[in-house]
Amino acid sequence: VAVTGAIIAFGSYGILIKLPGVGQVHPQIFQVFYSCGVFAASILVLTFQPFVFSWWGFLGAAIWIGTQLCAFVAINNLGYGVAVATWASITMVVSFVLGAAL
Repeated sequence: VAVTGAIIAFGSYGILIKLPGVGQVHPQIFQVFYSCGVFAASILVLTFQPFVFSWWGFLGAAIWIGTQLCAFVAINNLGYGVAVATWASITMVVSFVLGAAL
């Protein structure tokens, strides 16, 4: 049940960005609210799992915030379908190249 909910929620979060009221919000303000939601969900998960701090997690969160700021702008300018196809393709190529290089 949780996996199905995650697939639906993660796969469709960007659709809400196209709503008229959301599109007028500055990307950084939107990111603050979005990050607070992710933080709240993470705290919920930590009630069932032990917490272990890692600098890799800190770095991943910083990268994630940057990518989500770019995603907000891309969805508003390109549309959801083109933006997701573009960044997913770039992600696959970069992941392959880094995986082959390392």
